[in-house]
Amino acid sequence: MNQKITSRIAPTPSGFLHAGNVYNFLLTYLFTRAFDGILYLRIDDYDLPRYRRQYVENIFRVLDMLGIDFDGGPGGVGEFETKFSSKFRLGAYQNALKKLEQKGVCYACECSHSMKSSFKNGIYTRVCAEKNLKFKKDETAMRLRVLDGAEILVGQNLINFDALCGKPDGPANQTGVLCGNEQATQGGTANGLKNSANLGDSGGAKPGGEKFSPNAAENLNSANLGALNLTDETTFETEKFAQAQSVNLAQILGDFVVWKKDDTPAYNLASLVDDEILGVNLLVRGEDLLACSAAQKYAAQILGYGFESANFIHHGLLAREGKKLSKSSRAPAVSVTDGAKIHYKFAALRLGLDASKCDALSNLLEMFKEKFV
Repeated sequence: MNQKITSRIAPTPSGFLHAGNVYNFLLTYLFTRAFDGILYLRIDDYDLPRYRRQYVENIFRVLDMLGIDFDGGPGGVGEFETKFSSKFRLGAYQNALKKLEQKGVCYACECSHSMKSSFKNGIYTRVCAEKNLKFKKDETAMRLRVLDGAEILVGQNLINFDALCGKPDGPANQTGVLCGNEQATQGGTANGLKNSANLGDSGGAKPGGEKFSPNAAENLNSANLGALNLTDETTFETEKFAQAQSVNLAQILGDFVVWKKDDTPAYNLASLVDDEILGVNLLVRGEDLLACSAAQKYAAQILGYGFESANFIHHGLLAREGKKLSKSSRAPAVSVTDGAKIHYKFAALRLGLDASKCDALSNLLEMFKEKFV
């Protein structure tokens, strides 16, 4: 990329942070700092009814534990609530919606997911597309029409992915899915859990996986990773960043909501507007958000945002007993008192680095740069 890398750590204050959040924070930090980029902290309090101050406090405690510094954003809970909350950008979200409406690409929709006849395989069937409904709070939402057959390119051109396959001297893989992972985009990473590290599980190696010995990581073992307990028998895959280059958005998401019935912006619109405001051009997120990435890039093209040319790196998900770690599934919260080393070493193992040398964030960053930059 010719322009300076700009990224963000963007947690939601809807629950206490878990190991999957920390893993994403570390990857975002590594990718951004490895390219001397700008890193923002943006706390996405779009779901205001679920907002709790204690969750914001938790975000700052975890970031402080990890030693992650950022170049812009709130410095504490008070500053977040008085200057950085999304409620202060409501006008920007409304302007984006108005622009979409003026372009004739939005329509009001009174349907809900409880109306099964309105959806087929999870995709909205455009029941309201030609009804010419008006937006009315608590009764209708606004959907963005997705053109049939629209192919959205979602990828990156930053790092040498061959290094992840044990070929550090090979040319960068820019043409498809990494390391022989043949899962198609439509039925693959967008639906989640196709590339997950199962925390606390033991047994045989996964296909394509690489066995790690905890002895090399100074007996990596801590409950603060949410039941992660690496024993000599435990195996998990090295990271395989999703390399899906083309997403058929109509097939995997369909006409998506950009404004909710409660008269607040939906995530895909609010996050896009906020990224455009910050000048974000690199997003590091879980592979379950591939559809969101495609949706946001699609909307950016319509709005004429620079975000249209952003890079996306989708990482594997952390799972527990076959389910991805999430706040909604009550994933175990990160224990701040246990310290950051366990998280550095876990990230190192996932990236194929020597975890025994990654007891500090600075060491993890240097090893990351040596391998991937």
